[in-house]
Amino acid sequence: MRPRIRSCCRALLIGYLYWLASHRLVAQSPRELAAEAGRALQNKDYAKAEQVYSRVLTLVPEVAEMYSNYGLACYYQRKLACAERAFSRALELKRNLFLPNWLLGQLLFDRGDYKEALPLVERAFEQGQARREVANLLAGTLIGLGRHSRAIALYESVVQSDSSDPDAHYRLGKTYLDLGQNVMARLRTYPHLDFGQLLAAERFTPHEDALEGGHEPMVAAQTTLAVNAYKDAIASGIEVRGARVEYAKLEIDQGNTTAAKEALDGEIRLDPWSYEARFQLARVAALEGDLLGAARMLDAAVAIRPEFFDPMPPLGLSLQASAVAASMAGLLRDAIDGQFGAAMVLGSYFAPRDRQEASRWATAAIEARHRALAETGEGSGTDARQAAAHAVNLLRRKRYELGIETLLAMPTLPALPQGGDLELARALYRTARYDDVVRLFRAHDPTAPELIYLVGSSLAKLGLGALQAMVRVDPDSARAHQILGEALFAQERYIESASAFEEAIGRKPDDSELRFLLGTAQYKQMAFPAAAEAFRQSIALDARNAEAHMMLGDALLQTDDSEGAVAALTKALELEDALTQAHALLGKAYRAQGKLEMALASLERGAAADEDGSVHYQLFMLYQRTRQPAKAKGALEISERLRQAARRAARPGLAQ
Repeated sequence: MRPRIRSCCRALLIGYLYWLASHRLVAQSPRELAAEAGRALQNKDYAKAEQVYSRVLTLVPEVAEMYSNYGLACYYQRKLACAERAFSRALELKRNLFLPNWLLGQLLFDRGDYKEALPLVERAFEQGQARREVANLLAGTLIGLGRHSRAIALYESVVQSDSSDPDAHYRLGKTYLDLGQNVMARLRTYPHLDFGQLLAAERFTPHEDALEGGHEPMVAAQTTLAVNAYKDAIASGIEVRGARVEYAKLEIDQGNTTAAKEALDGEIRLDPWSYEARFQLARVAALEGDLLGAARMLDAAVAIRPEFFDPMPPLGLSLQASAVAASMAGLLRDAIDGQFGAAMVLGSYFAPRDRQEASRWATAAIEARHRALAETGEGSGTDARQAAAHAVNLLRRKRYELGIETLLAMPTLPALPQGGDLELARALYRTARYDDVVRLFRAHDPTAPELIYLVGSSLAKLGLGALQAMVRVDPDSARAHQILGEALFAQERYIESASAFEEAIGRKPDDSELRFLLGTAQYKQMAFPAAAEAFRQSIALDARNAEAHMMLGDALLQTDDSEGAVAALTKALELEDALTQAHALLGKAYRAQGKLEMALASLERGAAADEDGSVHYQLFMLYQRTRQPAKAKGALEISERLRQAARRAARPGLAQ
């Protein structure tokens, strides 16, 4: 009997203990339970917090804060459905609670429900808590709804409140670049005007970093591409002011003065007030030994925009003394009369020969420039309409600062005379006031193609500027340099993008991806040996990167190392047989080795990767050599179709 008694006693004791425990729980007040749940939440014991808050809510089901904390416990456990229900109930009870508005807004944003998220995030933003985080969420929500102007203003406010925050600069830069791409895409509605070639020409034109960095082969290749792109754009009828000047500068640098003069004369017909065209014509005249002609063009340019000559741009005078002697007397006589052009030409001529004489003429040129600057023109009129018309006239005559100041000082920008909007946009763009171009014209849904171009280009410049600021704020961040490099790469500024990737590698040398990106940028520069080395280094850090093996094979193929290319491409396909581009490249490598059957098999497998018709053209030639006329004919037809489609789709630059 004793064992049974002991068993009964034990059962009674256990039952009593359970009763005590349950009695204690019932005896706890809602306040005590809430305090216990709060401690669990603070200690990051989210499961316990969820459990206790659930019990609290059975006792006090109408307290919004309890639902908020219950939702937070669920949120931290990634129980998102539970969190969403709790936050929604909290807001039903108390509409302006910060935490449920913010986190429920975040959940809806992550799901892509921007319209439902917006009022919640706006209410959280109005509370003023977690200002930066909520501002970023609100900006992202607005972007999702296509309300970019307010999003940009929010990102700018975050940058202004803490300019040392690299993430804020990144978000602002990315927003500008994405929006610029959307704006530029609208230029596709003008198929007769080849804005794609114009933008390509601008990107191909070597920047200062490239000119100073010892990249002569790439600079020469890019210059040729830029010249050809400008020719195509101009031939299509594009009338963007300054495009012909930029093209002429490239031709002058290559010694093609006849083509340059033709383009500059066209610019003056398009824009009779073009001081830049006259300055470049002065350069051409000086190079050809016509110093009087150069001086006259400089006088015409300084009369239009004296600000252009502060500081004095280099004239690039490279004349023999004999060429100067014939016109020296006339130049001196003009210079004595205070002519700017003569003084600038003589200052340029004497600069490498006689420092004292060069200084004399440089001083005379500066004095003449000051006199031109003092001539500001007539009064502005008595009413707003007259003032606006006068301001537009100033803009047309390239007195940018005076015209802009007059217009933007008005309480509201009045309706401008015909063409006035475009003149204002040009002036703002020329004076690097890109934010004003965007602020004044993007929201008005511009339809004039040049105005679309100016808005899109301004957005792109602002975007790159923000990313460059991100790097300045956090110069030791490899990620910051990588992001800038990727943005520059997307702009097809390959030399600069490679420099950014090199900076990133200097801070994170063991990163395979960075080495791969560097190799890709160098490949785009046609620096194939350097690209191959970068891909090898990427593979050394990550031997299973099939794409790096493929790009190594491609770079080696470009250097006529077909044996190395075959090895690299074979390895790429061992790792990832679905790389159709690698099959196509391997076919080219086998063809270079004379292994026609192996080449044909690889090219057939890689034909799906053909985007420009080149793979099918090689198939056509191989089918001919292997006496398969029907297949040869079919391959040639596909090649021509792909080639024409690629040409139509190319229109580079419209998706910056």
